[in-house]
Amino acid sequence: AAIRPPAQLAAAVNEMEQLLNRFGITGVKIANTPDEHLIALNAADKNGGLTLHVTTSLGTKYGSRDEPLDIAAYVAKRDQYGSVNLNANAVKMFLDGVPTAARTAAMLAPYAADPHFPEGYRGEMHLSEEMLAEDVTGLDAAGFAVKIHTAGDGSVRRALNAIEKAREANGMGGKRHELAHAGYVDPDDVPRFSALNVAPDFSPYIWNPSPIIDSVVQAVGPR
Repeated sequence: AAIRPPAQLAAAVNEMEQLLNRFGITGVKIANTPDEHLIALNAADKNGGLTLHVTTSLGTKYGSRDEPLDIAAYVAKRDQYGSVNLNANAVKMFLDGVPTAARTAAMLAPYAADPHFPEGYRGEMHLSEEMLAEDVTGLDAAGFAVKIHTAGDGSVRRALNAIEKAREANGMGGKRHELAHAGYVDPDDVPRFSALNVAPDFSPYIWNPSPIIDSVVQAVGPR
């Protein structure tokens, strides 16, 4: 069931269209799309046509899980909600958190020393390398573009390893996958983006001086 009334969601879609169209924007990608938003976007397209081309990233569970994704369920959702101007052929996954004072992004090197964390703490990784590779390989074979939240250089490497496994299994003909945020990338991993046809989806807005950046510097260090 929708968290918000359908009429409210329909009005929000209309407002989004008008706002973006006023700036000449005709295509957008939504990084993580709950089902109620998919329903509203699909209804708008079928009831008169979206004035935007919208790509949605179907959501997955945030945090750890014991079972791999049900690929068939995502294929069914793609078929159910995709329409002329609504592309439901992408999936969003979360591999870590953020490199702020919370220290939940997965890093290759330890965070700055802090009494609230054990010595040598490197953050959190939500999925094992094996499960991530299985998920990405299955989604890639089904024709999905995969967007993976990777805020730390440790999670970037694990995600690239998983995509490499998918390319080895399925060939290079699949969609271009994306690593979201990717603010920290080890130099050895930089050429792998091109070699594996992966886009680093940077978030420059977050880089501006702000309390967020102050928290990142406190956790990771100024360098």
